[in-house]
Amino acid sequence: MKILLVSDTHRRISPLIKTIENEKFDVLFFLGDNVEDGEEIANRLNIREKYIVRGNGDFYTSYPDKIVVEMLGHRMILVHGHRENVKLDLKQLMVLAKKEDADSVFFGHTHIASIDRIEDILFLNPGSPTFPRGSDYKKTFAVLDVTKDHIWADIRNISK
Repeated sequence: MKILLVSDTHRRISPLIKTIENEKFDVLFFLGDNVEDGEEIANRLNIREKYIVRGNGDFYTSYPDKIVVEMLGHRMILVHGHRENVKLDLKQLMVLAKKEDADSVFFGHTHIASIDRIEDILFLNPGSPTFPRGSDYKKTFAVLDVTKDHIWADIRNISK
């Protein structure tokens, strides 16, 4: 199963769409900061199955703060990350993962792409395809390939 993982678009999705418009995705995980962008990405790329959480910039919305997805034997948590203080460390995400018995946690908020595996739990932040931060300032998103045995993760750059 091929999953598109995006966060922190902040109303600018055209470069992302141009980069991946010829790819087929089964599922969209959108991790907040402009939930309407998640809906638009799903519509424009014809992704029928979508999971969208709200971020700290998504005021007055009914989207959830957290979603737990069970897929092909994996238990995955989706959050934006601002409530879990991800700018400091991953400790609160680890507590959440253990509480939910999850094998992976996907989060945004920092605008910095990262992949970590701690105590057999995958922690992935796809970064931001529009407003990157960090030392390299690369505009990024992630693609997951999920099978019953593994989750492969690839952080990709936005093409120019």
